[in-house]
Amino acid sequence: MKFSSVLPASFLIYSTALGWNMALYNTDSCNNGDMSYYYIEGSNDADSGCISFPHRIPDGVSCRFYTNGGKDHTSCDRGTFVHPTAYTLSDGHCTVWHGTACDGGVSGVGDAVCHSVFRPESNWGSMKCKNA
Repeated sequence: MKFSSVLPASFLIYSTALGWNMALYNTDSCNNGDMSYYYIEGSNDADSGCISFPHRIPDGVSCRFYTNGGKDHTSCDRGTFVHPTAYTLSDGHCTVWHGTACDGGVSGVGDAVCHSVFRPESNWGSMKCKNA
């Protein structure tokens, strides 16, 4: 997926249902056997608050960090990467920012299928999610 050089102030990742969930990967593929990933879930009650991996996970958002292709897991604060390179999202929408405090410009769009993140080191600092 390629993005234009003109970036909007924010972008939305859309899906629909009663709650939302998202997996954020350290590989360009969402099914690479050696991958690590964060798996987060939130309710439809309100927006999630600002999420920034691995240490800022607000109340009301559950999070696990998986390694070895999903065979092992631990808490998200033990996560080993801060800039996802691919993601899937179901049942909600998220706004993603460059900055780690949900500020700054952003870099792309997606839905419930696996998407690669364009230049993740500069484009994915934080996000807020909620039910669509």
